[in-house]
Amino acid sequence: MGTVRIIAGEFKGRRLKTPAGDKTRPTADRVREAWLSILQRPVQGARALDLYAGSGALGLEALSRGAMTADFVEVNRHALAALKANIAALAVEDRTVIHRVDALQFAERLRPGQYDVAFADPPYAGEQAARLVALFRLNPFARVLSIEHRADQSIPGDDTRRYGDTGVTFVYAPPVTKGHEDLIRRSLAFADQVIVAVAMNPGKPPLFTLEERVALLQEAVRDRAVSVRSFDGLLVEFARSVGAALIVRGLRAVSDFEYEFQMALMNRTLAPRLETVFLMPAFDLTYLSSSLVREVARFGGDVSALVHPAVQEALRKKFAR
Repeated sequence: MGTVRIIAGEFKGRRLKTPAGDKTRPTADRVREAWLSILQRPVQGARALDLYAGSGALGLEALSRGAMTADFVEVNRHALAALKANIAALAVEDRTVIHRVDALQFAERLRPGQYDVAFADPPYAGEQAARLVALFRLNPFARVLSIEHRADQSIPGDDTRRYGDTGVTFVYAPPVTKGHEDLIRRSLAFADQVIVAVAMNPGKPPLFTLEERVALLQEAVRDRAVSVRSFDGLLVEFARSVGAALIVRGLRAVSDFEYEFQMALMNRTLAPRLETVFLMPAFDLTYLSSSLVREVARFGGDVSALVHPAVQEALRKKFAR
């Protein structure tokens, strides 16, 4: 076995074992350093996912830099042996879970937003990186997915950085739809004032910057009883700071419920007087998701019935060729 080192954070300088054999390819230290530097803020307090984990260097680096938990997905037995040894050496068993399953099959079963940050280092040969991006577009299971690949391979992401013969592509979870508009307007039936809270997405912005997202929401929902504000940190702390009494969340399908239920209970623990209200979508908007709209717009499809005209124009400009 060889070794790589943790670059920064709590475990800075600690050595990690890399798998024996030629089935896995450890990410170079300089690439990992640049990669995690880009995601430094999103990693703080994050639920991290390391697909095609190998030695677990990416997920363990995330833990070292402040991630709350890390899940590792790997099937190679040599890699699993190294991964288990590295977790034990750092004594982070209580913050980690290992899933011995194919990475794509694992990703297919995830819920939208189940993780905050996802890393992937699939084999350079084959189309697994492109397939993973396609899956993420339909089901954004993290706030940001980042994938290592050959520098000469074109991956349809939002931002690609190249380091010698290695590329890292970032794909971000996505635009404002009529489903969001519907949720906001229906909230006014039981609230005098509604504040639309737009979470910061640190690192290089994806499709729309934070300021653009706020502006598009303001344009889409023009109502004196609705304001749009950005925030960074815990939602419950933001809600307290603005004097909110309720958090309104949308539930599109049964698959959303488990995650939303857990979040509601955690928010109640953190802020017992702050209630969570769930709204079902309008029947004709049940199928609608930002990811689907984004994918249709990317390939020049008509999204006029799905988004506000201002959002449609912004999408057209973003994807203009």
